Amino acid sequence: MNTLEQNSQIYLDTAAAVVDQVSRIPVSRYEEPALGVWNVRHLIAHTGRSMQTVLDYVQRPAERIDLATASDYYHATRHLAAAEGAAQRAIDAAEGLREGAAPAMADLLARVTEVLDSVQSDDPDQSRIIITLAGGMRLCTYLKTRILELTVHSLDLVAATGVPVDLPADALRITLQIESDVAVLDGRGGELVLALAGRRPLDPGFSIL
Repeated sequence: MNTLEQNSQIYLDTAAAVVDQVSRIPVSRYEEPALGVWNVRHLIAHTGRSMQTVLDYVQRPAERIDLATASDYYHATRHLAAAEGAAQRAIDAAEGLREGAAPAMADLLARVTEVLDSVQSDDPDQSRIIITLAGGMRLCTYLKTRILELTVHSLDLVAATGVPVDLPADALRITLQIESDVAVLDGRGGELVLALAGRRPLDPGFSIL
């Protein structure tokens, strides 16, 4: 398992790649459809929450670990991600981005960089536990879930806009690891193995998140 320092660096490198991507998406394309009920502006706002939640949760210490792994987190929160409220939060957050999202995203990156640097200085054994949506987790582990979110949604932005993103290889590795772990927890690991081996395509609508 990576240390807090290692996961923080991968997370910040991934966030920086996304911020760069967003800076290259023209504002004129913000109202184009992107993902489900979201347009490009909504999707950018939702992607930015992967930095905002770190800023929020790091201020909320927990005394116990309820979720030991990133896959446990997704297994526990999947029904929440599908709720209407989750989609509406992104729509609401996007209201402030009509004139352009790049400055807001860059500000989030600067703030989360400062916070994580401070945490590592104050927490030399790198064991901080935080309260998340689904319970207590080590910050180190929670950052892996945010790496996945940044990775998946930046690729959603590529699909919606054609603007590429230069994601770190470690971010892709972590994302694939979490997704495969969740597939195994769901009893669908075999389907994923066969698809990745080129034996057969996944069923339409296959999703583990």
